[in-house]
Amino acid sequence: MYNHAPENYLCPFCLLIRGIENAHTYAMHTDIVHHTPTVTAFIGSHQWPNNHGNVIVVPNEHFENISDLPLHFASPLHELVKTLALALKTVYACEGISTRQHNEPAGTERPPPESWWVQKVSADSTAD
Repeated sequence: MYNHAPENYLCPFCLLIRGIENAHTYAMHTDIVHHTPTVTAFIGSHQWPNNHGNVIVVPNEHFENISDLPLHFASPLHELVKTLALALKTVYACEGISTRQHNEPAGTERPPPESWWVQKVSADSTAD
């Protein structure tokens, strides 16, 4: 619907889900913490290096943004986001949880595929 990815874009999340690790992927297959036929979650080790409590959740098919995401992917994606948020809160005993999802370049979408970021927030870490 509202697509902005350049022609021939190599989605790093799609590559990771297919088991491909190369210069386009920052995460490794061993960073995956949850995988179902619909959604995958992996450690976001490169986005916020000073905040070790963050996980990226993506649908297993490529959708550039929330406008393109079919509802049959939305429910399991949000269920996993909630589960991970509660797990991070328990494991890190953090002061809060931040979830975010960006759409289109003006919405600070980076990278273009649909993804949700789940991260802990406490006095000793930053969410940004």
